[in-house]
Amino acid sequence: MTKYPKKRNGKFRSGFWLPHIIDEENKVVWVRIQSSITAMGMSAFKKRYFPNYELKIPTPEYWEELKKKFNYKE
Repeated sequence: MTKYPKKRNGKFRSGFWLPHIIDEENKVVWVRIQSSITAMGMSAFKKRYFPNYELKIPTPEYWEELKKKFNYKE
């Protein structure tokens, strides 16, 4: 069964535990990954949690820009 993101208390909840930002307009999910092992498994996570979205891994600098743009609070 595929889980789709739900919005609760102004934040998206999907059961996906890694820090991520969902851009609904462009169908993109930005995921903050700090481990190369985790990065290798991201295609499986994408298929399960975000099947209709493109998954992108930002640099630390761009992650900070995305947090400001989307008002993301960790």
